[in-house]
Amino acid sequence: MAPRRAAASTADLRTRFDRWQQAQLAAGRFTLPDSCASYRKRLDEHPDEDMEEQYAFPVPEEIRYSYADLNQDGTLDGLMTFTPEQCDGGNGSMWSQEAVLLLSHGSGYQLNDTLRLDQLVASAPPQDGFYHVDSIASNRIYGHYFEFGPGSGHCCPSLTQAVTFDYRLRKIIHRSANQAEPTPE
Repeated sequence: MAPRRAAASTADLRTRFDRWQQAQLAAGRFTLPDSCASYRKRLDEHPDEDMEEQYAFPVPEEIRYSYADLNQDGTLDGLMTFTPEQCDGGNGSMWSQEAVLLLSHGSGYQLNDTLRLDQLVASAPPQDGFYHVDSIASNRIYGHYFEFGPGSGHCCPSLTQAVTFDYRLRKIIHRSANQAEPTPE
């Protein structure tokens, strides 16, 4: 029997997430939150210039982390989620989510930075809605399903359901009843 490898700590996983963030900054996919002010200034000074949209990592307090042995191999896995800051000051991306999963595999980790529940579900994805990932547990991914109906405003989906996803079976195993619409702030 092969010896079990040492379980990673949350600090080890945070270091891996930090390295991923640094790679995203270097690639220009995201910027730091402070950089949004200079981007908005350039937009104001050059309103006719066609500028590529810019997104920033949120302040660290707005990045959410979850740790558990998702794939049940005896090693801690990690999930990092956040909503990117839209540097032009708009709110068009308020429902977007970035989810980065570090899943133990062999002697290392696989990083999935395109994690979406609708891609993991074995059945057809929803046509009118989308999922957000909230946290992980042993063989479970928890999240929410949102759907905007014809009368829904951008702030408030007409359907919000908590969902539980079985990682091994690749299917939604629980869906809550429709929850009340959030109160706009």
